Amino acid sequence: MLESIMTFLGGTAGQWLLGIAGFAGLGALLDYLLKKFISQGKLDAIHDFLEYWIAWPGEKIGEAMNAAGEKLPIVGKAWNKTIEPWVIVLLQAVFGGIVDGVRGLLSNIVKALLSDNPSTRD
Repeated sequence: MLESIMTFLGGTAGQWLLGIAGFAGLGALLDYLLKKFISQGKLDAIHDFLEYWIAWPGEKIGEAMNAAGEKLPIVGKAWNKTIEPWVIVLLQAVFGGIVDGVRGLLSNIVKALLSDNPSTRD
């Protein structure tokens, strides 16, 4: 009987137990590193940096689109009254909806991940 237990632990079950121990150790190491080196202040700074560098070209792109639309031979006359409002609606409705949907998705994922942490519940 002892031989069969040793064979069992030395085979698939032993590898499975070592795998679980490895994942637990890796999880503990990652938890320690994240708590040690990443504070809320650093996360806020990363967020602000990314938000600025992703958003700042938007105004320049809009100005370039406006200038190009007005200068096109056929489109130029109808740009401000007809075409530009349609472009604005397209950007706000479609792409704005996509961005808001992704923001909501990420918010719900984070909320669900934090739901079992007593210190972060609302």
